Amino acid sequence: MTAETQENLLSHYFWKKLMNMLLCTAVLVLGISAFLVSAMRNQNNWLTDFRFMTVNGTLYTVLIAGLTAAVSAKEFISHKEIYNSFLYCLRLSSAVTECVITLVIALSFLPFVPDNPDIFRYDSFCMHIAIPLISVVSFLLFETPENKMKPLHHISSIGLIALYAAVMIPLIAAGVIPRRYIPYSFLDIGFQPLWYVLLAGVIVFLSAFLIARLLFWLNQRYEDKWVARVIRYEKSRRT
Repeated sequence: MTAETQENLLSHYFWKKLMNMLLCTAVLVLGISAFLVSAMRNQNNWLTDFRFMTVNGTLYTVLIAGLTAAVSAKEFISHKEIYNSFLYCLRLSSAVTECVITLVIALSFLPFVPDNPDIFRYDSFCMHIAIPLISVVSFLLFETPENKMKPLHHISSIGLIALYAAVMIPLIAAGVIPRRYIPYSFLDIGFQPLWYVLLAGVIVFLSAFLIARLLFWLNQRYEDKWVARVIRYEKSRRT
């Protein structure tokens, strides 16, 4: 690889980090504004909103987006790429969580599912549509991938979802969370058919793992294609 090719690749990373920073900042702004609107709408019981995976997932994504924006800003200013495997796993986990949130919302519109989210309300639209879309695009197109990820890392990307289930299910089973506050119908383990609960669990966790594999693969493919395009361009200039 020539020095000129390396310079063009650095230019690519320069603009990639700028776009990553802008998109992550957009997630940060949308997330904070959505939480503020939600808190004002439900002033007396706003803490009860955290029983929803959507709210917890959005909070997680906003925190990761803020961290990523800060790192991208430093990279943009210094013109030096800072790669951290742990941060990459966090970004993948965030993207997977947002995809699962969108999947659960999509499933909620099936005729046999009693949930009916109002996705056209500002805070709901941000948490269910805008933030998931921007987060996934930012990860796929502008995050520098690892060369290879072990299966254990893919499993760790569903950690937030597993943690949510590990906390919510015992609280619901013990009656700590009253039935009227159970966030999703498939978590109503005392009244829903066993097949419905198990099917929902299998769909969510299997989908999360497959989504993690797919997002990682697409992220790698996009980066490889861009680098190959720069190298082909340099070769065509020398011929």
